[in-house]
Amino acid sequence: QCFDIGIVADNIYEGLEMFTVQLFSEITTVTIAVASQSASVEIEDSDTVEFGFSQRSYTVTEGDGPLNVCAVLIRGVLMTDVTLHESSSASPDSIPLTFTSGQSSSGNNTQCSESTIEDDKIYIFGELVGTFTLHLSSDSTSVIINSTLANATVTIFDNDIVEIGFNQSSYQ
Repeated sequence: QCFDIGIVADNIYEGLEMFTVQLFSEITTVTIAVASQSASVEIEDSDTVEFGFSQRSYTVTEGDGPLNVCAVLIRGVLMTDVTLHESSSASPDSIPLTFTSGQSSSGNNTQCSESTIEDDKIYIFGELVGTFTLHLSSDSTSVIINSTLANATVTIFDNDIVEIGFNQSSYQ
């Protein structure tokens, strides 16, 4: 005999769901083989959530304090944690941004990373402006990164100046 288990598309991202179905009988003369007494069911969530950077560009001057770069949950509701990865063309390391269960696009929907832009106190000819690109990604197929907000450009202005002049006001 077969029976149906209703699986509902609820527009809520729950991640991978698992449960076990177990057979039993209240009739003592019915024996259920131990090997087929239970079955595990995995449900891969088809609901998606959408993320992106909160801005497409960020500007900071050396030594002006931290740079906050934020990702935002644009669409969806989370019933499980989702970790995004912020990586940059300037560094091979990725910064994790974790959104926790219960967050939704209509509520507390932002996670930020903070980076200190150090004042190197070095003037390099032509180094008035430095730029690099940040990229947002996820390992989950249910997480969509908005194509328009998947990358953000960071521009850093150099605050270093060089003072040059003569040692004295006149020479003979």
